[in-house]
Amino acid sequence: MKQRSLNGRKVAVTGAAGNLGRALVEELLSRGAHVLAIDVNRDALQGLRSSAGENNLTLIRMDLSRASRASSWKKVVSGHPDGIILNAGITRIAPFMETQESDFRKVFEINFFSSVGALHALLPGLIAKRGFVAAISSVSGFAPLKNRSAYSPSKHAISAFIDTLRSETPEIDFLIAYPSFLTTEVKSSSDQAPRKSEGSITPQQVARTIVEGIEMRKPRLLMPFQARMARIIWAIWPSLYMKMMVKRA
Repeated sequence: MKQRSLNGRKVAVTGAAGNLGRALVEELLSRGAHVLAIDVNRDALQGLRSSAGENNLTLIRMDLSRASRASSWKKVVSGHPDGIILNAGITRIAPFMETQESDFRKVFEINFFSSVGALHALLPGLIAKRGFVAAISSVSGFAPLKNRSAYSPSKHAISAFIDTLRSETPEIDFLIAYPSFLTTEVKSSSDQAPRKSEGSITPQQVARTIVEGIEMRKPRLLMPFQARMARIIWAIWPSLYMKMMVKRA
């Protein structure tokens, strides 16, 4: 299969002003793409300007907690992008009994339903341009994660959604990325203070691997090695995975 070139291609990135989002924007720009950077944080979006030339970055402020309908996307995304990276995501780190229904709804609105709205709006154009969709799941998209009773099922949902679309829409490429813990700052859905997550892979490493995966038309990426091992262990020895996960959480 011919490798995909991103030079001159228009690529939308949700959650573009976050840690991984910024790294994705910078990686795409380095390969000559025109990036539609989508985020709710206006000031953080403006901070992306230092990474871009005059004409290859478009900043779009959008509240993804209110973006589950295609009409919301059609108002702010003009033209037809060649691809979209569904990166936006938040979490809620707390035991289930301390997690409110409103937390579940907000996490799912951003992590899952905003992607439904985006693809209802953009999929016809992506099909016409033989484009691509890349979705950022996580290890918790195929296995449980302690104290993330809202986040983990939202990542399971986006993984199942993208794989279902893959079966229905052979005209375009679908990629699901399953990164393990990143060395980054974790955003919360409530009033929790951001907390540092010390992982074994940086946002820049993940972004580079994802963009290379898009170019190579790969269907799935598990990164780093620990993520691949986690999937194997969860599949064949779930009790061991649970012990390891609880110790790490």
